[in-house]
Amino acid sequence: MSISKSGTAKTNDKKKTPDELAPLRKQLIALLHGGQAHATFDEVVEDFPANLRGTVPPNLPYSAWQILEHLRITQRDILNFCAPPPAAITV
Repeated sequence: MSISKSGTAKTNDKKKTPDELAPLRKQLIALLHGGQAHATFDEVVEDFPANLRGTVPPNLPYSAWQILEHLRITQRDILNFCAPPPAAITV
């Protein structure tokens, strides 16, 4: 809807048909389900050799364990940030 110079509302003549929106809906659903460009955590760690978990590969700064620990700490930090302050919790 748009407003004309006279101040009256005008409806848009162009409306999307359900078929025109189908590709957008399909892409949105795929994005919400995930897996578009990234492997899942389980897929990544499934066959990771236990003896290499703490090994820092050549020319890289961190081991797989250090990266995993960073992810864990970061997720906890995000959850703490999103949670209500302890004083706001009522029982």
